Amino acid sequence: MSPSSEKTGSHQPETMGSASQPRIHAGRIVFPFCAIVGQEQLKESLLLNAINPATGGVLIRGEKGTAKSTAVRALADLLPEIEVVLGCPFSCKPDRPEETCDFCSSSSRQLNMM
Repeated sequence: MSPSSEKTGSHQPETMGSASQPRIHAGRIVFPFCAIVGQEQLKESLLLNAINPATGGVLIRGEKGTAKSTAVRALADLLPEIEVVLGCPFSCKPDRPEETCDFCSSSSRQLNMM
């Protein structure tokens, strides 16, 4: 990992629960994805987007208390860690300079000038 990148994604849990029990992660309770009851369209959309990010993302909306954030946190907990450019608002990959945003492009040019 280079000094200008960081790992993001799942980390070792602070407290382990069983497969269907919540656990503490980074000071928050994270419920397992499989423990979410109902919300089939939401779960399917999140899984399809995780499989193929080219779908363009998922817009989640709904009433308060319908497990929107819970579902996203649960899915994020299943995904592998990725290496991203430190401070990048779009989580650009440091090993793909041709796919960087304006922030990363300008940061990279400044580093190359030094």
